[in-house]
Amino acid sequence: MSCPQQPADTPVKLTQRLDHDFALQAAGLGVWEFDPLTKQVLWDDRCRQLFGLAKDNQLPYEQAIQYIHPDDQVRVDQAVQQALSGQSNGQYDVTFRTVGADDGLLRWVRFMGRAELTPAGQVHRFGGVAQEVTPQVLAHHRQAQETQEAQDALQGVLAIADTGTWTLDVATGLISYSQRLKELFEFTDDTIGMDRVYNPILDADQLRVAQAVNRALDPALDGYLDEEYTIVTQRTGRHRIVRAQAKLYVDEQGRANKLQGSMRDVTQERHTQLALEQQVQARTHDLNKANQELSASNQNLTLAQQQLQASRAQLQAVIDNVPVAIGLYVGRDLVLQAYNQTLMEVAGKGPNIGGKPMREFMAEFEDQAYLDLMDSIYTSQQPFRSVDSPVRIVRNGISYNEFYNLNHVPLLDETGQTYAILGTAVNVTEQVRSRQAIEESETRYRLLSTQLEALVQERTQELMASEARYRRLAEQLEVQVQERTEQLAASNEELAATNEELTATNEDFVASNQALEGANHDLLRSNQNLEQFAYVASHDLQEPLRKIQQFGDLLKSQYGDRLDDGIAYLERMQTAATRMSVLIKDLLAFSRISTTQVIAQPVALNQVVNRVLDTLSVVMEESGAQVEVTRLPVVPGDHSQLDQLFQNLLSNAFKFRRTNPAGELVTPQIRVKASLVAESELPPSLHPSRYAQTYHCIEVADNGIGFEEKYLDRMFQVFQRLHGKNEYAGTGIGLAIVQKVVTNHGGAITATSEPGQGATFLVYLPA
Repeated sequence: MSCPQQPADTPVKLTQRLDHDFALQAAGLGVWEFDPLTKQVLWDDRCRQLFGLAKDNQLPYEQAIQYIHPDDQVRVDQAVQQALSGQSNGQYDVTFRTVGADDGLLRWVRFMGRAELTPAGQVHRFGGVAQEVTPQVLAHHRQAQETQEAQDALQGVLAIADTGTWTLDVATGLISYSQRLKELFEFTDDTIGMDRVYNPILDADQLRVAQAVNRALDPALDGYLDEEYTIVTQRTGRHRIVRAQAKLYVDEQGRANKLQGSMRDVTQERHTQLALEQQVQARTHDLNKANQELSASNQNLTLAQQQLQASRAQLQAVIDNVPVAIGLYVGRDLVLQAYNQTLMEVAGKGPNIGGKPMREFMAEFEDQAYLDLMDSIYTSQQPFRSVDSPVRIVRNGISYNEFYNLNHVPLLDETGQTYAILGTAVNVTEQVRSRQAIEESETRYRLLSTQLEALVQERTQELMASEARYRRLAEQLEVQVQERTEQLAASNEELAATNEELTATNEDFVASNQALEGANHDLLRSNQNLEQFAYVASHDLQEPLRKIQQFGDLLKSQYGDRLDDGIAYLERMQTAATRMSVLIKDLLAFSRISTTQVIAQPVALNQVVNRVLDTLSVVMEESGAQVEVTRLPVVPGDHSQLDQLFQNLLSNAFKFRRTNPAGELVTPQIRVKASLVAESELPPSLHPSRYAQTYHCIEVADNGIGFEEKYLDRMFQVFQRLHGKNEYAGTGIGLAIVQKVVTNHGGAITATSEPGQGATFLVYLPA
């Protein structure tokens, strides 16, 4: 605190003098004086404001000291007394806090001044200036706090790195160090002198370390220390290797002030490094010896490589020409990486099958168990062998039912994980069919032989009973034997005819396949014609509707004031035309989805939902809807169709809003999430269009009006509505489109709901 002195002057005279000191006011400085005789403090308006006083430019010193913060009062009074007694040479400079007498504000202020003394040592005058320094003090406090936080963070990092810190005060020659170094050196004192710092250092390292420290303390040099040496701890006598690093700090005159740095125990690192170096030396010796041996056998190796290349060429030629289909299928997608000519001919898909997944270049395996079999081999790591396995192959556009001997072996990497399957297939169709024909012939022969044996046995018994009867029947037996011989010949002819029939049946199968291919071609052409018809029909039907809307607008704008009640009929006509236009567009979309083949590509469902929500952003903002979307899977499918699926589901969730008891619309709350379910966990009523072991279950749930589940099957039919068109807009086609999209992607859809409790649509897609 501070005070002014001028017993002879009045407050008016002082104020007059201060009013002329514009420079002090511009600098935010106030002027004060303290009269030690009357103990009165006299100050200007600026000083008064620093004490939070609304008035009183003069008040007793005892009262003024009460407006100083209690923690600062003693310190301020001592500074005043020292200035008045001449102990501080009359100088007065103190920073303290004031508590506003009238406004209650806490301020930091700095009062500076000087006491003028007479030759006799009496105070002649005591005064000075004052300034508010609250921002500077608070900034200093923040800086100190941030500095402390940074130091705490640094200590945390050093602790993690097992590093200690130390500081050498050049003036005192004392070294202070952190707790980590205290533990490392086993010191008991918090600081030590330079005379003790070298004691723990190994004798062989002391001179080198001392020279390095002296170089670091020389401001004329680089001022850095980076030395590694061995210490022997005081109490346990352990040998530890440490690395010390430090930087020299100098004062304003360029003189050494302090050497500050860090130290880390690198004993384990150096032991490990030494062990590695010894291992490297041993390996280098072994390599040199091996190089000598390799140099001696280079010629033999070159010859062996030439022979190996020749053998590889011969082996490749054998593999390409062997009548066994061989293929290497890499990854769980079974990408064909290597194959021979026979496999290419068996597949019948042309020469560009390499690098493609089996599911792609052998699409006919989708409806057979072969792809699941290969996946089981890949995951179970168990080889598979089979004989005479039936396989349907579409070769050059023609379907063939054939038989193969299969041998598939999983290949494992060094970690024991499957990375590929090596598969071979031998076409044994002719052998199987020949064997089947032979087995059928043998069955017939065996039947005839059994009949003949029974007949001969019967005749033999009769011969044994009566020799005379044998003579009489001998001629009859010969006749019967002849008849049986003729029957056998006839049976052989029948077998030959059966073989011819089998051949003819096979030809009929080939003809049927060709006819089926033609029917497929006709169906494809029919679908193309249907798409063209749908487009043309849509255009031709939309045109008169546009005319109705355009002429309706023209009638309203030019003759609306003459139509009277007719304006209502005109608006109803336009509304009906608009609904018809939307209906035609939905029908065209349903037709395209029904006839368009899905081109499977990886589709990120989160991106699909985000696009749909962006399209429906206006509806979301108007209704204040809350939409929660969790992480959704990536599925193979068609971007456009999946967009339509979520467009219809989410727009329905926004549209079918319920009201609360007050009749107000409830804010839509929609949740979209996904989970993985096994095929055995599907609802019994669901039958996906494509089998898979697991399915992605995508749930779209809302808090809307809901529905009765007895109408569940009806909801997914075209033109089926559960509500009137005046109650909720729509064409009744949206959910039919949703079901068609799900079916096209091999899945199934169902829903659960209760009236007034919202609805949850469950979409199952193959994983």
